[in-house]
Amino acid sequence: MRLRERGDPAAVRALLHGFFGDLLRLHAAPVPEHFHNGDGETSTAEGGRDRPANRVSSFYDEKTKKDGEYPWTASEKAAILSSFFPGYILTHIPGGFMADAYGAKHVLGIGVAISAVLSALTPVAIDIGGVVLLCITRIVMGLAQGPLFPAVTTFLARWVPKAQRGRLGGLVFTGPQIGSIIANALTGVLISAFGWRCGFYFWAVIGLVWFVIYCLLCYSEPAIHPYITPEEKEMLIAECGSAVKLKVPWMKLIFYWPTFALMMGQSGHGILFFFICTNLPTYFKDVLQFSVSMNGLLTSVPYAALWISGAISAVIADTVINKGLISIVGIRKLYTTIASVLPSICVLLAGYAGCNQYLAASWFILSMFFKGPFYPGLRVNALDITKYFSGVLSAFVNAAGSLAYYPVSYIIAAVAPQNTLDQWMIMFWIMFGTSSITNIIYVIWASADRAEWDKIE
Repeated sequence: MRLRERGDPAAVRALLHGFFGDLLRLHAAPVPEHFHNGDGETSTAEGGRDRPANRVSSFYDEKTKKDGEYPWTASEKAAILSSFFPGYILTHIPGGFMADAYGAKHVLGIGVAISAVLSALTPVAIDIGGVVLLCITRIVMGLAQGPLFPAVTTFLARWVPKAQRGRLGGLVFTGPQIGSIIANALTGVLISAFGWRCGFYFWAVIGLVWFVIYCLLCYSEPAIHPYITPEEKEMLIAECGSAVKLKVPWMKLIFYWPTFALMMGQSGHGILFFFICTNLPTYFKDVLQFSVSMNGLLTSVPYAALWISGAISAVIADTVINKGLISIVGIRKLYTTIASVLPSICVLLAGYAGCNQYLAASWFILSMFFKGPFYPGLRVNALDITKYFSGVLSAFVNAAGSLAYYPVSYIIAAVAPQNTLDQWMIMFWIMFGTSSITNIIYVIWASADRAEWDKIE
């Protein structure tokens, strides 16, 4: 029985809630580049390849507060960006365990709700405590969002049969990319029109509205859904299992070569992906000198390209697997290789485009397009390996990617303190090398067979 035999089945509704929860996961607040009003220009010096952005003191006086400008230094921005990750990593594994054992609904919902509240409080935190209190706020936000990715993975494990995991898993995991399209375009417009605080308040309201609807309509698994048909419930339970309190085989799960392959592949992806996510606005503004509103719009286009590519790749993956044209592990490795090597090459070419604004932007867009196959590739690979511990396994894998990215903001601050093109080229080469090496490790040890430690029926 396919999930779409009924109009608007409960399974599809659950996945849509997971999709929107993942959409809101990384977009509760704008990044530091947005902490100024649209009419306040952070100007850059004229020049060529070594053109730096003007730097101002990290001290902000009363006029700065009044005008809405927070001219932080590169090291302060790095601290703000990186402060999210310690908390995010810390709650990954506990969140995955709770989602596997008790169901994903409350783990996902509470995390999004807390993030929304903290988004609303962020402007107050900045006014009262500046960089220090903002970093503390982002640490707590990281703690709230750490369990969300494992919870979304557990949703998929409970609701999606194996034959459809590429397509539907790709849909759910591209939620943050849709969020990026909307957030970057809309936040830039809102900030230009109403000031930077509006960006925080807007996403806080969206998150809280979603939370109310989600609590009323969503269920963790088919076994407890009151309105699902008996046939669909029976099929999904047989195919996907139910949430049970099992003893996690920690040592076998951790010291398992496919787990290591997933962690390394995710690390390479995470380093390059978050490098682009968090630093593309900076590069567009300081090096390519796009305006705030144009920056927001252009930063959205790469995510649209990624989402389109991910959706197409997911349909192709399920089709070729179900027709027996390629093995599951074959498609996972092929897609992960495409999503690792080609984007890093495009990032290099964007750097060699120099200060040609639209050529460089085009290469960044193409780099994100080639990132699309990652989602029906490595991202759903954990679901192939385990039926009962998908939350815990995905937590280990995603934590590795987040931990790997943690020092990158500080490396950028050290390597590119003046934001010159030559300095950024060093970072682009680092991204290329990292993506290539981690992909090789993934291809060698990745597997799509269910692990022996998961076979506990």
